[in-house]
Amino acid sequence: MSMDERLKNFLYFSPLLIFFAVVLFWPLFNVFYTSSKEFGLANALALFKPDKYAWKSLIFTIRVAFVSTLLSAFFGYSIALILVMRKSYENVIIQVLRVPLFVPYIVIGFIWRALLAPKGYVTMILNILLTKLGFEPINFMGKGISINIAHIWLYIPMIFIISYAALVKINPEIIEAARSLGASGWVIIKKIYLPLTWRALITGTSIVFLAAFVGVSIPLILGSEPTYFPVYIYYILNQEFDIAKASAMSMVFVAISMFLGYIYFTLSIRLRRGGYQ
Repeated sequence: MSMDERLKNFLYFSPLLIFFAVVLFWPLFNVFYTSSKEFGLANALALFKPDKYAWKSLIFTIRVAFVSTLLSAFFGYSIALILVMRKSYENVIIQVLRVPLFVPYIVIGFIWRALLAPKGYVTMILNILLTKLGFEPINFMGKGISINIAHIWLYIPMIFIISYAALVKINPEIIEAARSLGASGWVIIKKIYLPLTWRALITGTSIVFLAAFVGVSIPLILGSEPTYFPVYIYYILNQEFDIAKASAMSMVFVAISMFLGYIYFTLSIRLRRGGYQ
C-alpha cells in the first residue's frame, strides 16, 4: 500500500477516530489521571487484598457471572438442540425466547424482584413445596441466586440464537445418514452437533460472561451481599462521594473488562479462521 493510499485511508477513518478519542479514550484517560493523582496506584491495589471488601466483591461478581454463564449456556444450547432435532412449535418458541431481549435491564430487575420477594409468586410457590417436603423456606433476595435467575432469564435467548443459527446450518443429510446407521440421539449430539457448533457456543458464552460481569441494573435492583462489583463502585461514588476512590476502582474494573474483551475478540477471530481444531 502506497503512502497516498494510507493517507486517504487515514482521512477516511479520521471522523471515527476522532469520535472514539473524544467519547472513549479521553474519558478513560481522565479517570486514570484522577485515580493515579488523587488516590494513587498503590492505594488502589491495596483495596484488593484478600481481607478487603473490594476483593470479596470482585470474587463474588466473577463467581455469579460464571454460574449465570454456565447455566445460560446449558439451557440455551439444550433448547436449540431440542428445537433442531424435534422441530415442534419452532416459530412459537423462537418468538417467546426473543421477548427478554426487548425488555430493558432495569425492568428485568424489577420483574424478578417482584417474583423473588418473600411474597412474590415464585418464592411463595417454591416455599410451599419445600415446606411440604420438610425443607426450610428459601429467601432469594439479597443473595447471588436472585441475580443468577435474572441473568439466566436474560441470557438464555442470546445463547439460543447463536447456537440455533449454527445448528440449522448443519447439512440434514449428515444427520439422516447417522440415523440410518443406527446412531442414537445422544450419539448424534456428541459426534455431529457438538463438534460442528462448539465454536459458536464458546463465542456465545464469552459474550454472556462479559455482559454478566459488567452489568449494573439487575444487581443494583436485586441487591446482594457482598455487593456486586459495578454496584459497589456506584455506591462509593453516590454514597461516600469519593470520586478518587471510585475512579481507582473503575480503572481496575475497566482493566479486567478489557482483558475479558480481548480474550473474546481474540478467541472469536481464531475460531472464525479455524484456529482451534
